[in-house]
Amino acid sequence: AANKQNSKVKSQEEVVTPEVIEAAAEAANRIALAFGANIKFEIDEETHIEVLKVIDADTGQVIKEMPPKAILAMLDKLWETIGVFIDEKA
Repeated sequence: AANKQNSKVKSQEEVVTPEVIEAAAEAANRIALAFGANIKFEIDEETHIEVLKVIDADTGQVIKEMPPKAILAMLDKLWETIGVFIDEKA
């Protein structure tokens, strides 16, 4: 049963290509436009984590950001602290 489960996971992972992600993002953006918003995907420069932003189509202001900037800043600080700790141990 576990092997069947693993094969299902692998086949789902293989289907998720950059093209599939781009198509999904475009579809989500078309839906968001109906509500006066745009969806934008970015990579955070400090943490290299993908960030989804919901942007007001009229003003260009960010309505929602996931994960929030505060979480990204916390992760960046945590990783920096861990790096310093590891450097001191070495």
